[in-house]
Amino acid sequence: MREYRKARRDHYKGDSYSLSDFSISYGEDVFKACKSIDQSLYRQRHNIQKRFTPIIASGKALFCTLTFTDEVLSKTTDKTRHAYIKRWCKANALYYVANLDFGKTTEREHYHALILPSSDRVECSTWKYGFSKFERVHGAKCSIKVSKYVAKLSNHAVKDTGKVPRLIWSRNWKNFLNGRD
Repeated sequence: MREYRKARRDHYKGDSYSLSDFSISYGEDVFKACKSIDQSLYRQRHNIQKRFTPIIASGKALFCTLTFTDEVLSKTTDKTRHAYIKRWCKANALYYVANLDFGKTTEREHYHALILPSSDRVECSTWKYGFSKFERVHGAKCSIKVSKYVAKLSNHAVKDTGKVPRLIWSRNWKNFLNGRD
């Protein structure tokens, strides 16, 4: 995949043979598979960004990191922790998107969420299952960065667990996009 992306970048810089060379070197089937994966990742980032942009543009968006204590991790299932995140997001946000992640060095499970808070303040104490951190996010560049980050998290979660994780979306996000609350 890395070689495909390099060939694609070279192609867009004017090297008309780079994608052809890749196809010849790795075969037509590998070329088609890489192209399909690349297009799928682009669509995923685009769809995530479409949902993130209005939330971030509101000027009130928060990027949250929610972790779990050792006790919670050992005594609950993945499904239960997923439900904890969903319940917390519903209770504290009008609109939200959350995603599973694993720590770089410790590989510890945690979640990231982009939320539009339902009130002016979200207290850290409302997350009772571990540590929480909140950062204000705003601006168009943030929308692109956050959408790429969440798409990257999805890919890492697949790689780390072997399962396709489901993003946690608020159900009423289309109302928000259309200006209805």
